[in-house]
Amino acid sequence: MRTFTFNYTSSLDLAGSSQTLYTISVTGSAGYGTVVKDISSFTLTVKNPCIDPTYIVINQTPLPAGKQYILHDYKITGGYTFTHDPFTIVTSPINHSMCGGITYTATFNGSPISTNTKLSTGMGYNTNSLTFEIYSENFGLLGDRTITVAAYLTNYPVTASSKPDASQTIKIINPCLNPFSLNATAQTNPPDYYYSSTTYPKVQVTLAQYVVDPAASVCPITYSCSVSGPRTDICSITDGATIASFDPVTGNYDFKSIDMAKYPAGAYTFTITGTVGAKSVTETFVMTLVDPCPTTALTIKQPDPFAD
Repeated sequence: MRTFTFNYTSSLDLAGSSQTLYTISVTGSAGYGTVVKDISSFTLTVKNPCIDPTYIVINQTPLPAGKQYILHDYKITGGYTFTHDPFTIVTSPINHSMCGGITYTATFNGSPISTNTKLSTGMGYNTNSLTFEIYSENFGLLGDRTITVAAYLTNYPVTASSKPDASQTIKIINPCLNPFSLNATAQTNPPDYYYSSTTYPKVQVTLAQYVVDPAASVCPITYSCSVSGPRTDICSITDGATIASFDPVTGNYDFKSIDMAKYPAGAYTFTITGTVGAKSVTETFVMTLVDPCPTTALTIKQPDPFAD
């Protein structure tokens, strides 16, 4: 009678190493009455396919191109979002899912980002939904900024996507080049001016400021002036006692004169243009210069020099 038995012992655990060693023992026995035995053994090496690049690869997918973000935009919704396609796991010689899932990491402008870093960097990244989200008011980010994504097996971090990491640029744009909105504000006409009146010595217009988004503290408005009326050159002028000044920063306007010949009475319509980047809007006010002579009272100085 001949019998053969097989026994094995393992020295390592598959989940914890690149390979597991199995000792295989073969025992053969023969004979009737007197049994003759012989034992032989060999080592069987079982390798971990989850950490051997010969058998598993994480393939990157391209990140979306052509992304642009304007600073201060998407303030109400909390940020501008976009996603990328998941990376893929390729196993050989057969398809299997024994190695588990993928963990993703991302960077923006050279710094690691996650859902918790948007407040500090402007850009956040959700590893579950593969979504980038950006909201920023930082003008230091203007220009092309790089985002990257890498991945590794969650259970076997040594198996990672190839280098370099998947990368793409996002262009950060200055909102002041073309603001989201710019609106003129209705103006109030100044009181009539009677050429150096003691009660109203000059025309003084304080412009009701136009409204821009982002705010004027971020995107300053530049004002300009044009006039239609008896004369068109009185936005800014110095001519003897006649002085007119227009402030392009505030849009405020001053005028005073006693020269009715050069600067005749009448209605002067001022068109004030506010400009931020590619956007401009206008509003008007009317300055009325009044000839005081028709209403001037003429009296004889007392005592009467023509007394009888």
